[in-house]
Amino acid sequence: MSALCARSMRCMPTCQPRDLARLASGLATVRHQPCSNWMATFLAASASQLQHFTLQELQQTLTALASLSCRPSAEWLAGFYARCQQLLETAPAESSGRGSASAPQRPAARVTTRQMASMTASLARLGCRPDMHWLDVCLGNARQDFPQASLENLVRLLAALSALRYRPGEGWMQVSADKHRCTLAGRHTETQEHTQTQEHTQTRTHTHTDIQATAAKD
Repeated sequence: MSALCARSMRCMPTCQPRDLARLASGLATVRHQPCSNWMATFLAASASQLQHFTLQELQQTLTALASLSCRPSAEWLAGFYARCQQLLETAPAESSGRGSASAPQRPAARVTTRQMASMTASLARLGCRPDMHWLDVCLGNARQDFPQASLENLVRLLAALSALRYRPGEGWMQVSADKHRCTLAGRHTETQEHTQTQEHTQTRTHTHTDIQATAAKD
C-alpha cells in the first residue's frame, strides 16, 4: 500500500475528479491510513477541482475523508459547500451569447436521502458546522426523495442533523414522520400476513393429522 500511495501522490495533480474520489474512497474502504504528506497533496489536488466534481464524487470524497479522520481546511470546505449548493439549486443554463434573459434553466441535481445522510454524518464526524442556509438548500432538495427513502436512511439523517444542531422545518419533519408511519404500518401488515399464513398452515397440518388418525382407527 505504501508503494501505491507514493505512486498515486505523484499522479494526483493531473487526476480527474472521479479518480480522486475513487482513490480516497478506496483507501478508506481498505482502512489504510496514508501519511500526512499524502493527505496534504490530495486535499490540494481536489481543492483545485472541486468546481468540477459531481454530487456523487463530492459525497464519496467527504465520506472517505471522515473515515480517514482527515478534516479539510476552511478553504476546502468552502469550496465543497459552494459546489454542492451550485449543483442542488436550479441555475440558468450557459448563455449562447444572444442574451441571458431568456436562457433556459438548468435543472438542479437530485440528492438522495442516503447521500444526504452520508454527507451530514461525515461533517458531524469531522466536527464541521455547515451554514444553516446550506443545510436548508440540501434538505429542500433531498425532501423529494423521501417517499422512496428507507427508514434506516431517514433515521441516519435525523441523527446527523441532531449532531450538527440543526432543526428542520415543520414541513420537513411532517414528511419524515409520514414516511415513518407508512413504514411501520407496512411492517405491521407484513407481520399480520405472516402470522395468518402460519396459523393457516398449522390448521391444515392438524386437520391432516386428524384425518390420518381417524383412518388408522377405521
